[in-house]
Amino acid sequence: MSILDSIKSDHILNRRMIFEVRYHPNPSIIDMLGGLINKIIASKLISNAHWEMGLSDIKITDGASIFPPTVFTVDHQRFNFNTSTIQTNDSFFNAVTKLYEEITNTSFNIEILRIGCRIQGSYKCNSKTHESILKKFSGLYPAQFLFEDFPVKDTSLTLHYQNGFYVIGPVMENDTFMGANFPGPDTNLNPGFAIDTDNYMVRSKEKPTLKIAHFKDVYMATLAVEKRLFDNLKDL
Repeated sequence: MSILDSIKSDHILNRRMIFEVRYHPNPSIIDMLGGLINKIIASKLISNAHWEMGLSDIKITDGASIFPPTVFTVDHQRFNFNTSTIQTNDSFFNAVTKLYEEITNTSFNIEILRIGCRIQGSYKCNSKTHESILKKFSGLYPAQFLFEDFPVKDTSLTLHYQNGFYVIGPVMENDTFMGANFPGPDTNLNPGFAIDTDNYMVRSKEKPTLKIAHFKDVYMATLAVEKRLFDNLKDL
């Protein structure tokens, strides 16, 4: 699977991508946060950059709205890039690597402990109503006795596997998943199904050193899970 081989945009209702790197706590980063703000603004990796600075962290968003589409945060032990404004898979990954390089060029002794990538989204399927999607999703479960005596309102499934998990389910009216993850006014609330998958790599005896070269491994794994789930649910 290539980094560009993913889901066509006309099948996507809403999509958010999150990339987080946790590293060994490094207090020297705190002294460099002001310079990091200037570098990131100058790089224009985040358009219309609006910044906030706390005692030990910074937050840069693409504007000053209550629900900014893009949020970038850095503190002494992690950085997190979170955006629902995604042009392509490639552009998101390029932004992640460049933002991380700005941190490493400003600081030093970054010892990565964990690399994680999460994709949350809602997607179109063949059915056009919430009721039809719920009924078809319920039919995916082989043990139908689970539903016989209960009025089904939701059929979300959570599955944990080695180094990750996913949650799938129909998008319902007034859906809490949508409200929590896509609270902005531009959210597409049309019927569909949701995918939430988080995959990660941690430092271990088998992998004692994590580097920026491992970012792509985690990213590709997350894209692959999203694509596999989409392909199996799009015909609902």
